Amino acid sequence: REYPVDRVANITGVDPQLIREAARMYATNSPATIPWSPITDQQVSSTSAIRLQCILRSITGNLDVKGGDTFVGFSPAVRSDSEIEMHHILPDEQKAKQLGSQEFPVFTYRGMEALGDATERVWGTRWANLISGCYMANPMAVFKAMGDGDPYPVKAFFAMANNTLMAYANNKRIYKGLMNQDLIVTFEHAMTPTAQIADYVLPGDSWLERPSMQAGVSDAAMEPPGDCRNVTVFWHMLAKRMGFGDAFPWETPNQLLDYRLEPSDTTWDEVVAAGRTPNLHRGQAPTDDEKKYLRTGFATPSGKVELYSKVLEDLGFDPLPYYREAAAPDDKFPLSLFIGLPDDEYFRTGQRHVPELRNRVPDQTFFMSPEDAKELGVADGDWTRLATKIGEIFGRVFVRSSMPKGLVRVPHGWWKPESRKGLENMSGMRHFSDTIITSDDDPDLIDLEQGIPHLKGVPCSVTKLSIIEVKNLETEYGVTNDLPRG
Repeated sequence: REYPVDRVANITGVDPQLIREAARMYATNSPATIPWSPITDQQVSSTSAIRLQCILRSITGNLDVKGGDTFVGFSPAVRSDSEIEMHHILPDEQKAKQLGSQEFPVFTYRGMEALGDATERVWGTRWANLISGCYMANPMAVFKAMGDGDPYPVKAFFAMANNTLMAYANNKRIYKGLMNQDLIVTFEHAMTPTAQIADYVLPGDSWLERPSMQAGVSDAAMEPPGDCRNVTVFWHMLAKRMGFGDAFPWETPNQLLDYRLEPSDTTWDEVVAAGRTPNLHRGQAPTDDEKKYLRTGFATPSGKVELYSKVLEDLGFDPLPYYREAAAPDDKFPLSLFIGLPDDEYFRTGQRHVPELRNRVPDQTFFMSPEDAKELGVADGDWTRLATKIGEIFGRVFVRSSMPKGLVRVPHGWWKPESRKGLENMSGMRHFSDTIITSDDDPDLIDLEQGIPHLKGVPCSVTKLSIIEVKNLETEYGVTNDLPRG
C-alpha cells in the first residue's frame, strides 16, 4: 500500500505496465529465477533488496527447483573454497578484530556467527562461504585504519590482481591509506595506478597460463613467461617464511588442485584427460535431489525461510526489508549518476592497454539521453566535466535514446595506461576514474547493514568543457578521435 505501482514507476523510471507484467510473469511462470547482480547491490537499500529477492523466491515456490534458484551445496568429490580458506584456524580474538564488523556486520565474522550452527546442520561445515564475500572486512573500515590508525594501524597491504586505487569508492581515502603503508605489494599484469605506488610489483600469470577448476575444466594453455608466477606460489612462499608452511604446503597450482580432488581419488591430470570434474550423479556421490530443505531445513536459526530476521534484529537492524530514499538531485546537482558496470569491451579496470579494444572505446564516456544532451548544450563526442559533491572527472558525451531523462551512466574502471605515470597523473586515474566521484561514508549514500556505497543514483552535474580545457586534455592524452558508435 505504501508503494503503489505509480510510485515505484516514478522511483525506478520503469513504465508501470512493464512493472505489472514483470511481476506477473515471475509469479505465474514457474520455474523462474532472479539473478543477483551489481544492479541489485551497490545502493542504499542493498541488504533489503537482496532479502526481498530471497523472499520472492520462497513465496513463488522457486527455491531449490530445476530452472529456479537451486541450492548447489558442496561436492563430496572436491574440497570446497570454504575448506581451503581455513576459517577455523583464525582464533576468535582475531576474528573479533575484523575491521568494520561493529558498524557493518553483515557478511563479517560477527554477522555470520548467528548462522554458524544452522550452516553446519545444513551444509556440514560451520564456515560455509554461503555467498562469495562472507567473512569479509568492510573495505572503507580497512582503508580508514590504513590512513588514520583507527581502531588500530594497518601498515602493510597486498593487492592481489586488484587495482585497489580504482576498485572501491572514495579514491582519496584509498590513496591516503596506501601512502601511509610501510609496505605495498601488488600482484599484477600491468603497471596500474596501484602498481605505480607499490614497493614491489610481482608479475602474475594470466588466465591462459594457469589451470582452473571454476566453471568447468581449464588447463594451462602455455607456461607463464619470464618470472611470472601463479598466486599459489606467492602464498606458499610467504606462508613458509612466516612460519605457516604447514597451513599452505602447495608449491604449485597443480598441487593445490590435486589436494582439492583427493576426496574423489583422482588427480588434476586425470580430470584434464577426462574433460570434466568428478560428477555427483555418476556413482561418485549420492543423487542431489530438488527441495533438499524438506530434509535439512534452511540454514537459518529457525530452519525456515525467515521473512522476519531475528539475526538482523539482534544486530540492531530492521528485521524486515525496507526501502530508503537515496539523496535526491537538487539545483547544484540536477542529474542522477549510475555507476557499477564497465564498458562491454573491458573487465573492471583491465584491458585498457589492448589496442583493438581501445579502438572501439578510446575514452571515458558519459551516457545520457537526447533530451538531457539538448538541455545541457552538448553533442555526441563532446568533452564534459561530471561533478558530485566529492569530486569531478572528465568524459565524452555518448547520446543514447535508451537512456532515461535525468540519468547519466558512467562506465567503471577508466584510466589510460599509455599516458604519464607517477603521483601527479597516475595514467589518467585522477581525470577519468569513477572512484574520484564516489563516497564511501555519506550516511545518505550508504547501505546500513553492509556499508556498501550507493552507486545507483548519486546526484551529479554535467557541464561542457571550454576549448582551452579540451586543448589541455589533448596535450596530456592525445588528440580526440571520432567517437565510435556500436
